[in-house]
Amino acid sequence: MTLKRSRTLAELLPIAAPLLLIGLLIFRNGVDTPFWDEWNGTASLFEKMAAGTLGFADFFAQHNEHRILFPD
Repeated sequence: MTLKRSRTLAELLPIAAPLLLIGLLIFRNGVDTPFWDEWNGTASLFEKMAAGTLGFADFFAQHNEHRILFPD
């Protein structure tokens, strides 16, 4: 029984190792890029933050169907 289990693990390791490696690389090197309507809401917050004009009221401003402070 133990020999069969170790053989199964030996067969699964070459399949699982690349998948785990890809997942690790994405987790460590992934970048959150705005898409679709996030450019109008979230990206403008970063622009205001870089300019030094970001205020608390900017988080309560309407963005499509929700407000940034209260995500849907």
